[in-house]
Amino acid sequence: MHGYVFDRRTGASLQDSAVRVMPSEERTKLTNPYSDIAALAFTGRDNAAGKTFEAWVRKYWEKKAAARRISPFSRRSWIRLVPCSCIPILNW
Repeated sequence: MHGYVFDRRTGASLQDSAVRVMPSEERTKLTNPYSDIAALAFTGRDNAAGKTFEAWVRKYWEKKAAARRISPFSRRSWIRLVPCSCIPILNW
């Protein structure tokens, strides 16, 4: 079976412990007891490698600070400025 390991649960024995996998061939979630696993090989890139909670918090506060620096008027993309040459001049 090939898939993404997204959870593991440790119990008192191998039968009580399990790993949860999303198989690459289907869109389901399977629970496999440790006692049914003969071998496990991690291949490919680990999506969580190098990511910590501290890094997440730092990025969160950086995004909050960046949002405060943006003027509320710059978010209004529906406002379009029209050059004066497009407005007809009325002679009275």
